[in-house]
Amino acid sequence: MVTHGADFVAIGPTNWESILPDGGLDPSPYSPVSRLLYSLLHVEVTTVAGWSSIPPADRKELCRRGAQLNAGSAASRNDLDVLKLKAEALRSIFAHNEPQVSGIDPRSSEGLLASALVQYLQERRVAAHYFGTLDEKQYVEFLVWLQHVVKGQLTVAHEELRAAGMDIGIVADLQVGASQDGIDQEVFSGCYSRTLSIGTPPDDYVPDGQNWRLAFPVPHRDQHRPCAQTLALATVVVPVGGVRIDHVLGIQRLWARLPDGAGTYVHFDVGAQMESIRELVDRGKLVVGEDLGNVPDGLREVLAESGVYGTDVVWWTRGSDGSLRTGLTTEGREQSMLLIAFHDTSSTACFITGEDLRLLDSMGRLGRDLTQAEKQRFSDLAEFGVGPNSDVEDALLSIYTFAFSSQPELVSIYYPDLLGLDCTENVPGTGPEDHPNWVLTYGDPDLSIEEQLGGKLARQLLALKR
Repeated sequence: MVTHGADFVAIGPTNWESILPDGGLDPSPYSPVSRLLYSLLHVEVTTVAGWSSIPPADRKELCRRGAQLNAGSAASRNDLDVLKLKAEALRSIFAHNEPQVSGIDPRSSEGLLASALVQYLQERRVAAHYFGTLDEKQYVEFLVWLQHVVKGQLTVAHEELRAAGMDIGIVADLQVGASQDGIDQEVFSGCYSRTLSIGTPPDDYVPDGQNWRLAFPVPHRDQHRPCAQTLALATVVVPVGGVRIDHVLGIQRLWARLPDGAGTYVHFDVGAQMESIRELVDRGKLVVGEDLGNVPDGLREVLAESGVYGTDVVWWTRGSDGSLRTGLTTEGREQSMLLIAFHDTSSTACFITGEDLRLLDSMGRLGRDLTQAEKQRFSDLAEFGVGPNSDVEDALLSIYTFAFSSQPELVSIYYPDLLGLDCTENVPGTGPEDHPNWVLTYGDPDLSIEEQLGGKLARQLLALKR
C-alpha cells in the first residue's frame, strides 16, 4: 500500500470486548467493555518480546493450534477460541519473563481500570479464559502488561508505515461510548447516568428508535474532572497518527433513552469537548469526525474551524441539482474524508448489483418502494458511467476513479472493495436475529494481506492518484 502512495491505514476499534450473557464475546467493536483498554485479541503473539523464552515444544504446539483455527472457515471459527489460545500463549510469555509491572499505582486510572476489569470478568464467570492458572494477585499485573504489549505493537506498526513513506500512518477509531454494563461507568462513576443509554430517536426505519446500550455521559460532570471522552481520545491517539471519532455529533448532543423506550436529546458544552480535540490537531494528529445523519446546526463549522475533517459518503452527497456528481465536485467540501463504502453500509459491489437494497427490503428497513429505490440506483450509477450490464470490477474501478477526482482531500478505500467482495459487515440498528453483524472474514484467510492486495483490482485501486 505504501509503494502505491497511500497516506494512511484506518483500523477498527481495538478495545476490550464485552461479554454476552452466555459467556461468549460480543462481536461488535462499537460496544466495548471499556474505551480505555486494548483487547488481547489484537496482539500478534509471535512478535511479543519473550516469545522465544517459551520452550520450543510449547511454541510449536501453540502454532499448530493457531494454524488449525485459521484453517477453518469464517463461519466455523469462533473468536472465543482465538482469545483462549492467545491468552494461553501470552500467559506463558508473562510467566517466563516476569515483566516489571508490579510497581503500578492501584489508584491510577490504569490500576483502577485493570482492577475493575478483573471484577467484571469474574462476575461473568469467564476469568479463566483470560487468566488460566495465574495467581489472583497477578491478574492486574497481567492486564497492565497486556496494555503495554498492544500499545507497543500499535506504535511499532505506525512507525514502520511512517518510515516507509506514509504521511499519516495508522488512523485509529474511537467509539461514541462503551457498553452500558461495562467498567468505564464504574471507574468514572460521576461521569455517567445509571439509567440512561445512548440511542437514536424514532424514524422511518426504526419506529421505536434505536438503543445502542451504551453508557450515557452526564454533561455537567465534565467541568469537575477529566471526562471519559477526553481520556479516551488521549488513549487511542497516543501510539498512532490520527483518529476517526465515531458519531462525532455526540460532542454537541446525544439521544438519551430511558429503559421504557422514551427519550430526548441532551446537549453538551461543545467548547469544553473541543479543547481536547484541538490539542490533538495542534500536535499534528489527523482528526476525522463521522458527521453523518441528523447533524446539529453549526457543528460542522465548529469542527472545520478546529481543523477536524468531516465525513462524506458518495451515495449521500448530492448537489443542489440532486446529482452525486455536483455534490462531489462543484459543491463538495474539501476538508473531508470521502467514503464509497464503510462498516455501516454494504460493500460497493453490493451497491452496483443492488443487493444492499434487496437486503434492506427483506428486513423491512428500506423505507421506500424497492422498485423506486432500484430506479434511483440505476440513475446514480449512470453518473459514473456504470450501466445495468457493467462488469462489477470495472464498475467499482470507475466509481473510485471518480471519487479520487472529487473535492474531498482524503479518500478511503474500503478493504472489501479492494478484493471486489459483495458483503455487508453491519446493518445499523439490527441484532443477530436480523443480520449476522460483525462476523465477516475478508478474503481468503490462507492469504496474507500482501498476497490479497496483489490481485488485479486491488493494484488498480491502489494506483489511483489524487
